[in-house]
Amino acid sequence: MTRRKRKNQENRRKIGGWIFCAAAILVGGFIGFKVASAPGLFADGAGAMHESPAGAAGLALAAPGGITRVSATTGTDVQARTIIVSFDGTSDPSMDWEFAPEQASMTVPLGENRMAFYAARNKSDKVVTGEAAYSVSPVEAGRYVNKLACFCFDEQRLSPGQNVDMPISFFVDPAIADDPALQDLSEIKLSFAFYAVKTAAQAADRSGENGG
Repeated sequence: MTRRKRKNQENRRKIGGWIFCAAAILVGGFIGFKVASAPGLFADGAGAMHESPAGAAGLALAAPGGITRVSATTGTDVQARTIIVSFDGTSDPSMDWEFAPEQASMTVPLGENRMAFYAARNKSDKVVTGEAAYSVSPVEAGRYVNKLACFCFDEQRLSPGQNVDMPISFFVDPAIADDPALQDLSEIKLSFAFYAVKTAAQAADRSGENGG
């Protein structure tokens, strides 16, 4: 191959590389424009756009855990804020259950899904069906705690001596950062209390015992 041919090939490769880079920049800019102009894409549930940390009317930047959101009242990065979630569990003594959280607390970033576990054991010699009541402290924070899955949604039936792990999947709504009444809140407590419920079969048995 002559020196001229080699030089021509090198020039074509360079030109091809420049064209590819220019095309990538143009395509990337077009896609960015289309994403930025999509109505409501970066809006919250109320339809308000999230401002950048600099306060400009620009778009929020995508982050690994979701959309970076800045509090309208504090100007802080909501996604970076965390809150301590502690757990409590009790059961009606008549059930003869052991019921308690498997973790005392965890630090939860706002908006990120977390999973916690409770352990339950039926200490009695009979089948016991229970249902859990749920509460949040302080009460004002209750509407910001969202349960995606929870043992409290259904009745729980444990055989004599049975041990089970009961999960709860939840997240704390980042909107809590904009609630003036909860600006200084650092901890939320989730409490579950089990109480015994009678199944249809148990009710029928009790009716038969009473001659009804």
